[in-house]
Amino acid sequence: MLTRLVIDKDGYPVGPMGSNKKYSGNGWNFDASNNTLTLESGDYDFSGEENALRPLNPNVHLAVESGATLTVGAFKNMPTVKGAGTDPFKTVTLNGTGSITAVNGLTSGDWGNTLYVVPTGANTITASEPIRDINLKAIYDDVVYPTQGDLSTILLNVGWLEYHRYIEENTNIVLNQGTYSTLKMADDGTPITTGLARISDGNHHTYFGNGWHSQALSGDPDTVYLESGNYNFLYTDPVNKKGENLRSVNCGILNEGSIIEDGVFHNAVANGWPNGDPT
Repeated sequence: MLTRLVIDKDGYPVGPMGSNKKYSGNGWNFDASNNTLTLESGDYDFSGEENALRPLNPNVHLAVESGATLTVGAFKNMPTVKGAGTDPFKTVTLNGTGSITAVNGLTSGDWGNTLYVVPTGANTITASEPIRDINLKAIYDDVVYPTQGDLSTILLNVGWLEYHRYIEENTNIVLNQGTYSTLKMADDGTPITTGLARISDGNHHTYFGNGWHSQALSGDPDTVYLESGNYNFLYTDPVNKKGENLRSVNCGILNEGSIIEDGVFHNAVANGWPNGDPT
């Protein structure tokens, strides 16, 4: 009989040499015929950190008996839990066309785009594309990105995210929910910000689009910052020059690197080009 649980580099419980059947240890057993790991007693941390277990392969199903507790971990399949020792899991979904490529350092093409995460402790999640927002809140804290300059890997700590108001309590998590669309204007001459990732600080809100962002105090008109691209504000779709005719732009416009081709503006357009280039 084996003793403590050990997970190999591929994410499977280590068993006797050449074993392809059921084997067990102190407080756990693994049925290799159906890839089911059952935890019978003890506390288990699958974060892959020092003094913790390596993460489980996405093809391993986990069953947690009433005498065992999961303290950290992220899993492709919802673990079967008996008893109250383990808190309810958070569902983490990667929105869009990308996929999750690694969890806690274990790379696999089988992760898909949904994980079930223990709400205590921290897990690293890597995607095939940059992860820019969590529940529509744009990521602005360096602590969320464990490697500076790598936006495809985040450190997901549910308690920390709740404390810093990225997510509300008792809600699941959606990554990359923001649309980051090109600028669209409403008929009243203000930017459409529905569905955009945002940062909110009290009553000050910043919304992020593709080539632009806007800032506003609650109840006040937005200021739109044009970062790149060409804009014709005679249309409600100024980038593609189509949509309804726009009578006037009724919000502030600060040009930081775009070309404004045409439009009627209620307020003067501010030029943010570093060398005073014309709008």
